[in-house]
Amino acid sequence: MDSTRRVIEIRDLSVEEAVQLMGDYIRKNPGTHWVGDLADELGMELRVEFATAQELINRGQARQAERDD
Repeated sequence: MDSTRRVIEIRDLSVEEAVQLMGDYIRKNPGTHWVGDLADELGMELRVEFATAQELINRGQARQAERDD
């Protein structure tokens, strides 16, 4: 088990600011990303992160990954 800890600072962002930040991040880091991991990496509240992910999907800038069940 990894005993490393890190502090995550949460930023107060509007959805539009978050769309820009998250869009930039996924363009620079292609691949599958979990919303919770992005929230940690970018310092966003989960509520804003989920709204941002949905907005990027609606705009065609991201897509929901298929489940591997």
